[in-house]
Parts: sequence; C-alpha cells; structure tokens
Amino acid sequence: MGDSKFCTNCGAKTQPEDVFCESCGQKLEADDYENKSEVKEEKSPYQKQEDSIVPPARQAAREPFREPFPDRPKKKGNSGVIAVVALLVIVIFGGGYWFFSQKGENDNIADQPNQNADSSNQNSQASNEGTGETQQTEPTSSQLDLTKARTYLSTPGYKSTFFVNYPDGMAGVVERFSGRGPNANEGVIVSEVEVVRENGEDYGYGFHYVTRQDGSYYILDSTPFEIYPHLKDDLSIGKTWSYKDEVFGDIVWTVMDMGVDLDLGFEKFSNCLVVKEDNQAAGFVTIAYYAPGSGMIYSTDASGNNDYYKMTAKEQIGTEQAESQIVKWCPNYLEIKDDRTQ
Repeated sequence: MGDSKFCTNCGAKTQPEDVFCESCGQKLEADDYENKSEVKEEKSPYQKQEDSIVPPARQAAREPFREPFPDRPKKKGNSGVIAVVALLVIVIFGGGYWFFSQKGENDNIADQPNQNADSSNQNSQASNEGTGETQQTEPTSSQLDLTKARTYLSTPGYKSTFFVNYPDGMAGVVERFSGRGPNANEGVIVSEVEVVRENGEDYGYGFHYVTRQDGSYYILDSTPFEIYPHLKDDLSIGKTWSYKDEVFGDIVWTVMDMGVDLDLGFEKFSNCLVVKEDNQAAGFVTIAYYAPGSGMIYSTDASGNNDYYKMTAKEQIGTEQAESQIVKWCPNYLEIKDDRTQ
C-alpha cells in the first residue's frame, strides 16, 4: 500500500495524485505526506526542568530573647568568662553593672573573719551510697539563723535554672551551679557559676563568696583581688548598708522583710529575706528575694510587675558535678582567698 496523503487543514484522507483537498479545498504540498504507520509523538504535559532554581531554605529564626554579646568571645576560657560580665551582672545583682565597674570598698570592713560562724548554718553531709560521692543538704528550718548573711548563701552541689528578663529588653535562660573547686581556699564558702547559651555555645561566669565578721562578700573570678559586699549580719527589717563611689554614685541596700514564704510554682521557699537595692548609679530599684541555702531565687522591679530573675527549677547534682563546673568556668578559683588585703 502506497503512502497516504492527509490534509493538514482538516485531516481528511486524500490520494497521492490530489493537488487540492476534496473536503476543504486546501492546497496540498509534497511535505504533507505522512507514513500511515508513523505515530505522532505527544508532548508530555509535565516537562523535566533542568537546572531549576530551588528556593533557599528559610533562614533560622533569630533567638527572640537575646541580642548578641558585645565583643563576643571566640572561644571558651578567660576571654569568654570576662566577656559575659555585662550580660550577667544586671541579673545577679539587680542592676549591678555599675557596681562591678567600681573599685574599692567601704573602709569600715572588719579586719578579722568570723571564726565563730553559727553552727546552725553548717551544711550537713550525707553519703551517696551509689557513688560514694558526698552530698550536702540544706539546713532545716529549725537550724536556721535568719539574721546571718551566711544563711542565704547557696548550698554546694546544686544546679538551678532561671528565666531572666533584663531591664534593657534581653531575656533568656541561665543555669547556675553552686559548688566548691577542688583544693579551694578554706575561706571560700561557696562558688557559683552562671552559664548562658549564645548561638549554640555556652559562656560561663564565676564568682566566689566569703564571710567576714560583719557579713558575706563576693569576689569575681575575673578580678580575684577585688571584693564587694553581699549581705550583712545582724539582719533585721530596716537594716541598710551601702557601697559608695565618688564617680558612679551609691548603691544602697535595705532589708524590706524577713521570714517570707515565696511560691515560684515548682517549689515553695520559706523564710526568705527580701532586700531592696537602690542602684543610684544605674537609676533603678530592684527587689531581691534570698532563700536559705539557695541564694538569690527571684528579683523584680520596685513595682513587682516586672520579673528580672526567677528560678524555674532546682536539682541536686552532687558535689563532684558541681565542682567540675567551677573548674571549667573559674580559671582563677585557686587564687581566690580572703586575705584582708582586698
């Protein structure tokens, strides 16, 4: 059978000798011949797109609660510890950034340490039978002397979690470890480390507490030869003390209440000390709550409507684990001692 000729206009079948289509009159050209057996390929409605441009994945959302640190350190160690001071001091001492910047202290600090610390504030020890590790437990209510500054220091061997909300708008989570470094000076009652996470990396900052005849003091790990007042002994409602500086101004602390019960949701804390800090250098007032054996657990602004620092969890981790955090974040802990030259 010869080739068939089809009209390209109407599709009617024609004979090879036809010049015009008998159906529609379309003139037939030689290239209009198609082999009857040839199957016309249909074009697929779906075409593979070569070298197509794939939209980039959406950038990870920026943490809404914290701006990057100024001059953020590149690695852990001394530089990392020092760089987070500006972030943590407001939380720890309710606006104490200026306080940390100041040098010197009141000249009326007693020259002798308290050799007769109340035995009721000594941490009792219990052996962890599973590991042999020594666990320190918090004193019971019947053992407390609420007039002593040492009562409100943290008990070693604990990890506490806080939600912080800085006055400048930054907020986030801080983990606090309370312990003592191995072979630490006997004058150091407890050391604390505050750890924050920034862009997937941890930064820690340490400070150490000692007691003197008139109360408790703290020493920054980054500046081991300077000492600052914490709480005073002979605590009573209305008692005040201050830190004076001719350049930056004064910070005045006043005991607002004692024996207060505070419910933070996950735990109820009894016999809390309530202290107002009037930071004249920074220009704002903070109300801080200290719990026996737990240190500062909560702070707010003067109105009580804005939380600055709030404990959200607390667990006993043991002295060895707490000790490891002190070693990690306090490179100068062995240099810390209350040698009366500070």
